[in-house]
Amino acid sequence: SDGNRHIVENAIPIAENATDLVKWLKLSWGMIERTLHEWKVDDLFKTYNYKWNGRVYANSHQWTIYRILTHDVHHGGQIALMLGMQGIEVFELGDLFGHITLPPLAE
Repeated sequence: SDGNRHIVENAIPIAENATDLVKWLKLSWGMIERTLHEWKVDDLFKTYNYKWNGRVYANSHQWTIYRILTHDVHHGGQIALMLGMQGIEVFELGDLFGHITLPPLAE
């Protein structure tokens, strides 16, 4: 199958129901969490074929993890912007530069 297949966003009515949204977030995180627990350092260099836009790419597991992380950074910026435009403080995404907790102080 082609990786260019995407879910039609309005096919899943998560915008109207917070419970459904939480369910989908847990399901999607579960896949990522399982993968992070299963893959070892040596697995990062393994590749798999991924078809997208009619071409086949040899993606490494390391590339996949990086892609997921950068995708999350993108959405964190969107969330910070949308909340900030409404006057909602986003301390973790703004003042803490995306960190949920402060790093330990140096001695």
